[in-house]
Amino acid sequence: MRILAIRFRNLNSLVGEWEIDLTHPAFGDGIFAIIGPTGAGKSTLLDAICLALYGRTPRLGRVNKNENEIMSRQTGECFAEVVFETRKGRYRCLWSQRRARANPRGELQAQKHEISDEATRGLVSSKLADVPRVVEQYTGMDFERFTRSMLLAQGDFAAFLLAPPDTRAPILEQITGTEIYSRISMRVFARRGEERRRLELLQAGLAGYAPLKPEEEASLDAALKQKIQADGEKLAELARRRETIAWRRGMQELEADLNTLAAREKSLTERRAAFAPRRERLDAALRALELAAEYSALSALRRAEKEDRESLRAGREAVPREEVAALAAEERLQGAAKTLASARAAQQERRMPIRRARELDQRAAEKQASLVALEKAVAEREQARLALQNQQERDRADLARRQKDLEALARWLEEHRIARSERLARLNEQQEGLERERGLLATQLSLLRNIADLSEARRHLEDGRPCPLCGATEHPYVGKDHPQPDETRRRLALVDAEWKALRAAILELAENTLQAKQAEKSALERNIATLAGTTAQRAEALEAAARDLAQSSEQGKILRKECQSLRAERRERFGDGNPDEEETRLAKAVEAAERAQEDGRIRRDEASASLARLKTKIAELEENGKRRAGPLLTAETAFAARLAAAAFADEAQYRGAALPEDERRRLEAEARRLAEEASEIAARTREKRQRLELEKRKAANAGMLEEALENLLAAESGLARQHDDLQQEIGALRQQLQDNETAKRELAARQAAIAGQQGEYRRWQALHELIGSENGKRYRNFAQGLTFERLIGEANLQLARMSGRYLLIRNEAEALELDVVDADQAGELRSTRNLSGGECFIVSLALALGLSRMAGRNVAVDSLFLDEGFGALDEDTLETALETLAHLEREGKLIGVISHVPALRERIRAQIRVVPQSGGRSRVEGPGVSGRG
Repeated sequence: MRILAIRFRNLNSLVGEWEIDLTHPAFGDGIFAIIGPTGAGKSTLLDAICLALYGRTPRLGRVNKNENEIMSRQTGECFAEVVFETRKGRYRCLWSQRRARANPRGELQAQKHEISDEATRGLVSSKLADVPRVVEQYTGMDFERFTRSMLLAQGDFAAFLLAPPDTRAPILEQITGTEIYSRISMRVFARRGEERRRLELLQAGLAGYAPLKPEEEASLDAALKQKIQADGEKLAELARRRETIAWRRGMQELEADLNTLAAREKSLTERRAAFAPRRERLDAALRALELAAEYSALSALRRAEKEDRESLRAGREAVPREEVAALAAEERLQGAAKTLASARAAQQERRMPIRRARELDQRAAEKQASLVALEKAVAEREQARLALQNQQERDRADLARRQKDLEALARWLEEHRIARSERLARLNEQQEGLERERGLLATQLSLLRNIADLSEARRHLEDGRPCPLCGATEHPYVGKDHPQPDETRRRLALVDAEWKALRAAILELAENTLQAKQAEKSALERNIATLAGTTAQRAEALEAAARDLAQSSEQGKILRKECQSLRAERRERFGDGNPDEEETRLAKAVEAAERAQEDGRIRRDEASASLARLKTKIAELEENGKRRAGPLLTAETAFAARLAAAAFADEAQYRGAALPEDERRRLEAEARRLAEEASEIAARTREKRQRLELEKRKAANAGMLEEALENLLAAESGLARQHDDLQQEIGALRQQLQDNETAKRELAARQAAIAGQQGEYRRWQALHELIGSENGKRYRNFAQGLTFERLIGEANLQLARMSGRYLLIRNEAEALELDVVDADQAGELRSTRNLSGGECFIVSLALALGLSRMAGRNVAVDSLFLDEGFGALDEDTLETALETLAHLEREGKLIGVISHVPALRERIRAQIRVVPQSGGRSRVEGPGVSGRG
């Protein structure tokens, strides 16, 4: 995985939007430094990478809706974006969060996270929980592995070096991701306990199973067979009793049914006698029904003849009225024609005056519209001129103010140049004094060390005899304590620290030039020049605007006069009337006259047609009356003959016999029911008598007892109770035998389960003895010992590149303890707790690089960021560390070193600088950097 670009906005002290292009040619050496004073915001660049990829940082953890400590103060939004490349492709990952309405005091909103494919520009995922998983899928690293293999901090590994063996394994788990071994160890311990509890539970359950003895089981089986045989005999006797009872009850039911049928037959005879009068009426109605069609045809002829007579009388009376109405309609039609001719003449007379009035109105309206538009344009131009004039006055005031600011800034620059020169001179003097003191203390320390080294020779000196080195005969330090170098060494360390701090201050003051203020002065001069040019241009624009206003005012006077002339001519020709309304009035008058004429024509035609239809109808009615007289007489004669044949004296008797259809159907249904009931009673009586005779013969042949039904029922009840008692006894015996079989099966199953569980428990017990422990320590230490061996091998490869002096080995007494073999001290074995600051850094860096290779063993880690404390290194060690990192660059890695050490500026050419500004803010400078605060 390789980081190609970083873009972020408003993170910690880095306010504003910044972008770093790591593909810039300046990073071609493969190593670059991120430098700046402590607290400037260097580590914020690493926070931006972690936020963009995983939505969290090593220092702050996850950012959420309730808390965001990484967003810059007094800002309303922040984001972090990274472009990275893996074997699977190139991707862009963006994380962002904002406050409500981007207000710095607004409530935090839900964060957003998305990842897209750079090749296709397609969105891969925008779900907050999914994006880190997609990043892990593409890179092979989750957040923990990423911060172990690509972001390395010295503090974490110093803790690892100085940790006791018992706590070193959990730290190694956290760094290398092998915590699975602790969980396996604890899971084996827990599983061994679970299997033991299962075995104990199975063994405790054996007490509840006690099967019968064989002789007890045989006795129960014999008793069961005896009871089953006795119950069969009882059942046979009970069946015979119940058959006899059923026969006696069937005979009683047949006799009862015959009695019931006899009663129904008697009731039917009585109801038939009561229905006789209605039966006679039904017969007469049925005869009348046969004549209904002929009587209906005769009645229709009589009704038609009557209706024609009444229509003929009404038509003869209506003829005079229709003739008067036709004459009146003709007179109204002639009056409407005269009105229409008059309206058309008036419309033609007013056509030309209306047309001329419209032309004058249109011309006057056009002139008025032009005048209104011109007046509006004049007003807008006047407003624009006044606004331009006001702006010119503000520009002049602004120009004067900026000229004053320029003069003040020039004075400030001159004063601060003088003050900075004086401050540099004082600091240089202090530095020279400290350098002299350092030389004196170093000389003194060297002498004291020589004195200490000659302690063995002093023991052989004698007073009065010359020293073989200096020839002196007096030996003041013989037998006495010689001066110790501790105080001198302490004083030299203090002077060194003061000298380094003073040198850093000189470098910072030397670099802190007045470029920012000088740039501000240059920008102000450019603004003044631009503003002066703008003021001159606006003056020319004001003069042009005044000329344009004068021309527009003159044109407005001409348009007003023309408009007044057109309106005067219109009033003279047409007055104040509306031509459209006048034209509409005349057109409506013509239209109304045309409608009246058409209505009169329609009414005249309708009156004439109505009179003609009436006369035609009268002629038809007179003709119909003559044709209908013969058929009507023939029909009446034929119907009288049919009445006599049906035994009706006249039409009055026929109409009296005819019944309404519902009443006739009701009487028919009643007669039909009586007949059907008689047939049903006769059939059932025959069937019951036949069955009764059959049952009597069957009983005689079977020899059934003639015992009373009550006695039969009592005997049947006793037999049933005896059968039930036997069934209960049989059921109890069967249940005892079944329970015994169940107990034998479950006992066998329990014993088999216990045997199987014992084997399972022994398997987990054996595994527990090997790797199990309640806290996971046993297997964790074993597994971490193997991992520790590999870590030592990886670290020694890095140490060999940095220096041939040191070699890491495992302590023989403690499995997870480290020792250092120092080649410069004749292979002396040293504890890691006895290393100096520089030596500790070298070993920590080797471990960090080794752990990076282990954590990214399945991933191509092509970018590496070291947030280290290089300040503890001397020049030689620093050079060695940088050479090691350069070796990683030759493997194709891009190395970023974060440090505040000024010496890195001289050794690493490509630098990204984080420069503090006022108000706790910083800016980013360097190759590939763009943006502003």
